[in-house]
Amino acid sequence: MIAAPSNSNLVADDLGCNRILLVDDVQDNLDLMAALMEAEGYETIGVSSVDCALAELDKDGQFNLILSDISMPEKTGFDLLRAMSTSGEKTRSIPVLLITAVMHEDENRITGLSLGAVDYIVRPIANQELVIRVKHAINSFVAFKNLRASLESSESLAMSGRMLAAANHEISNLAALILVSAEQVISSFTPSSVGQSEAGQQALKGLTSSSRLLAQICRNMNDFIGQSSLRLRPLSLNNVIGDVVDLMRLTARPHRIDFHADLKELHWVTCDEIRLKQVLINFILNAVDAMNECGKEYGTIAIRITEDGPTNWTVRVVDTGIGLIKKMERTEFLPFSTTKSMRGGKGLGLWLCAQFATSMNGSISLESDGPSAGASANLNLRRAEKPLPPMDISSYLDGR
Repeated sequence: MIAAPSNSNLVADDLGCNRILLVDDVQDNLDLMAALMEAEGYETIGVSSVDCALAELDKDGQFNLILSDISMPEKTGFDLLRAMSTSGEKTRSIPVLLITAVMHEDENRITGLSLGAVDYIVRPIANQELVIRVKHAINSFVAFKNLRASLESSESLAMSGRMLAAANHEISNLAALILVSAEQVISSFTPSSVGQSEAGQQALKGLTSSSRLLAQICRNMNDFIGQSSLRLRPLSLNNVIGDVVDLMRLTARPHRIDFHADLKELHWVTCDEIRLKQVLINFILNAVDAMNECGKEYGTIAIRITEDGPTNWTVRVVDTGIGLIKKMERTEFLPFSTTKSMRGGKGLGLWLCAQFATSMNGSISLESDGPSAGASANLNLRRAEKPLPPMDISSYLDGR
């Protein structure tokens, strides 16, 4: 495929490719049309009959336009349109531009347009006019495909929102039961019955922390669905990350989470605590999946806080897993777009994280040096001033 020149007027088509199927029984006409189209950056395939054209459509079907002569031996351009009208949606929606040098053009034009042709060209025609008409036809086709895809995505997202609202209602009820049960289990144990093992103590701590967090997330999801305001306040990244790491150590095993919270140098940001924890939990779960997928028996998840200019801190969750398919940085996260489709990923986790980050005046990104090179999930947040300690009024009370 010839690359489009920098001054090309092509519309970017994320749903297909810039390919044109040329149909003409005269080889000189095919050669001329191919030269004109390829000079504009299009890829062309030329065939000399309607049957060959239908075979190309059955074989691939990835075309943005068909440029077809009308008068050909055996079958005509009209026959091509009739055959396409009974094909699948993918083939039926490809625009066809008809060309003819035969007289009675009014009759042919009416027949062609009634069969679904998008335009009708009479030879001789200036090369530039032919190119412009092709571009207009393709740009209209691409715009239609993009609009349809956008509408389908919006409908899917709306349906997911309704399902999310219904599911969250039921999960909220279960979360409340889990929280009550967890508190009862913990209250029924004494330190001696749990034992002095670090694993036992950590398991109980994780049970109560995760059940409370689940209940709070369900409440927050109701706020998110209803677009309620968040509770933004100054928080220490060090402390919040420390809480999440304690919660996730068991889940991450046998992989190791490496984070050393320096409580002497706290990094303050303005955010919502629960949303911040949700983003970090998603990052860590994705890191565990990535290391499991590449078959690492023991991997490392390194969590670091780095300075990003004078106004921001960035939390980096770096794994030693499978990485991305090529060296790149992702900054856009669309719903239902996932790199984990083979593992059942729905493409909503990072999209939701991006929504949470934006609501806290931050952003997320995903970086990788390529396959098997690991990845870094980054959360960028605004710095905040250390909050003032609460005023001590005990001396005033004592003096009353």
